Amino acid sequence: MLVKKIKLEDDSWYNLKLDIPKFTGSIYSNRFTLTIVVSRAWVPKEVGFNNDTRELGVRVGEYRFID
Repeated sequence: MLVKKIKLEDDSWYNLKLDIPKFTGSIYSNRFTLTIVVSRAWVPKEVGFNNDTRELGVRVGEYRFID
């Protein structure tokens, strides 16, 4: 089930809040899957960030769960 679709169109930092629906009565109510799909990648080593040569699509700086 798609909860929200967000389009990131530039290289800015975004603060996003996703409301996860409560599936009461389900044995999986405390689990969810976050899927990130990208159309272009970047390599940290090529931009001088660190020596990581993997192709990355999105950098997640911080995540937290709030009630």
